[in-house]
Amino acid sequence: MYNSNLEAITIPANDPFADTNALAASPLDYRVAVSKMQAIGLTIGDADTIVGVGTKNHTYLSALNPYFHFDNIEFDRLFSMALAREWSRDDAEPRRGLLVSGDSGTGKTTHIRQRLAIQGIPCIEVTMRADMEPTDLLYTRSIVGGDTIIEYGAGALAAKHGIPLVINEIDAAKPSTLLGLNEFFDTGTVVITETGEVIHAKRGFQVHATCNSKFLDDPTDAFAGTRGQNASVLRRFFSMVYDSPTADQEADFIQSLYPDLDAGVVKKKATFVVALRDAGKTPTKIGNQNVQLSRTFCRSMVIDWLYLESTFGYMLNRGVSPGLYALGPVLTNLMPDHEKEAVKALYETILV
Repeated sequence: MYNSNLEAITIPANDPFADTNALAASPLDYRVAVSKMQAIGLTIGDADTIVGVGTKNHTYLSALNPYFHFDNIEFDRLFSMALAREWSRDDAEPRRGLLVSGDSGTGKTTHIRQRLAIQGIPCIEVTMRADMEPTDLLYTRSIVGGDTIIEYGAGALAAKHGIPLVINEIDAAKPSTLLGLNEFFDTGTVVITETGEVIHAKRGFQVHATCNSKFLDDPTDAFAGTRGQNASVLRRFFSMVYDSPTADQEADFIQSLYPDLDAGVVKKKATFVVALRDAGKTPTKIGNQNVQLSRTFCRSMVIDWLYLESTFGYMLNRGVSPGLYALGPVLTNLMPDHEKEAVKALYETILV
């Protein structure tokens, strides 16, 4: 889905980004303008913000989710700052994106993607792996018939066209890999040694990243595959911790999905969702046992659960709770038996 509010935005005669917009010649390039946030449907304030113009069919523009809630004020404040800085900084100043840390499933990547989508700004996403080298993010080379063939990677492609790059699970990379990318994070410059080509990033390129750990060592071992990283990499980003939604925020979200649902029922569902998340963070007394859940709800799972609950509503006539049944395919079917029983007990305590 494209944000139709953007269709009314045009490039003004006194274009403050004339130099950058004049370079938008490739189908992957894009032009920008300034708009009030509320004019594009972003109800987190009415400050000026950068928007993409004419990007409806851009290959890398994410689809806008009309049900997404921009309800993390700290994230939106910092993301707005980072985006505005990229378009106002001096050429000699380093680029700075936002590094977002938080528990799995809190919506870190989705929030980045949806902020860019509602503003009509494309983004390229990549997920880090432990076996990746710095060049893997930038370009690949192969030999075909004795010739060296170079193909741009996500990083080079994003830099060449001024597109924000979103790196998921950045703390899964080897420390040496991220160290080798420090200059790229700062400048967006890519040197392809095999051909001598040098890519200088266009305005608009910046790197945003997500991680589950605090980016240094994870003493809890709660996030398998993450690694402690060199502190110098942290200096290439603004950073924040993305907290899970509160019960009130979760209730607002559920009510927006099902506006006809009784407010009291909505509050109970929100309380249940938050209680599940809490039980995944620390051992929790549920029924007759202390248990820490191996899996909990992320926002997309909340949507799936509510959808399945409505789909299986007919089971109520058979004496089966649709809400409890819907938890199976969404969450509990592959849980250990003691965790499954704990979730059932929590559900019956709050929702029955």
